[in-house]
Amino acid sequence: MSLIIASAHGEVPTAACGADMVELRIDSMPVEQAICSIPDLLRQATLPVVLTCRSTSEGGSFEGNEKDRVAMYTAALSCDNPPRYIDIEHETLLQHPLLLESLPLNETGVILSWHDTKGRPKDLIQRAAAIQDVANIDVVKMVWRARSLRDNLEAFDLLQSRQQPMIAFCLGEYGVMSRVLAPKFGGFATFACTKEHGPTASGQLTVQELESTYRFRSINSTTQVYGVIGNNVAHSQGPAFHNAAFEESGTNAIYLPLQVPSGWEHLKATTMELIDHTALDFSGASVTIPHKKDMLKLVVENEGTLDDLSTAAGATNTLHVQEGAMSSTNT
Repeated sequence: MSLIIASAHGEVPTAACGADMVELRIDSMPVEQAICSIPDLLRQATLPVVLTCRSTSEGGSFEGNEKDRVAMYTAALSCDNPPRYIDIEHETLLQHPLLLESLPLNETGVILSWHDTKGRPKDLIQRAAAIQDVANIDVVKMVWRARSLRDNLEAFDLLQSRQQPMIAFCLGEYGVMSRVLAPKFGGFATFACTKEHGPTASGQLTVQELESTYRFRSINSTTQVYGVIGNNVAHSQGPAFHNAAFEESGTNAIYLPLQVPSGWEHLKATTMELIDHTALDFSGASVTIPHKKDMLKLVVENEGTLDDLSTAAGATNTLHVQEGAMSSTNT
């Protein structure tokens, strides 16, 4: 089962209803304030806590030295209510290989993390191998900014080939798919925000959206994936409507916003990779502007079938995929 971790800066979320854990982000707090406040914050938590001090180089706010960061973590680990996990960046451990030995971890686990907030690095696979080779780590976490929907597929591949518990997802508007589908590929957890605190990273959904709109708890390895393909679908009402319909009918499926930039090449490359990724179980999509004509062209190019309305209109608003075969209809 994949966990939902509700994240917030500087305080423990009090309205994390539905979350399994909370992430307490202390990277924006002054060091002395954090050291004094952490024991009380941990005492307030009603759920297990992940304590994170994210550096500016990996998308956070911490600009201090490692001595300061160790002091904050030590304050947390030494109190009466220590966190369930602390987040340690892989780059930090490379520079300070004895860091873990200096911390009074006891029963607290370690999430070894790596983030690239700018894009997908060329050495992603090598980084994945290196971070999983580190000893005495409980969970590895790999996060990068998606350049397109296709980057999500690499996150799924990492999860499927993982050697230990792993969190892998993409940031930004193209990364929603990887956050929602963590349970399908065995991800340890996904991160969310609460309405009262707002997102702590680009592309975060709220806990309520994950649980209600996207039926996160119902997703499993055989869940079929559908969505709405368009160039401005972030606020589409399609997911709320279709996912409610799937729930009502008892259908093991999920419907997602599938953001695809304008242009034939973007549509072709993205759609074909979604179809070819067999573990994704991509089964079809609603198609909206500006892709209706190009989607029809793609179906024809791949020797798919068209209904009379699609042929007459020269465009399609509905794509069906079954065992890799494509067909289009107009509703």
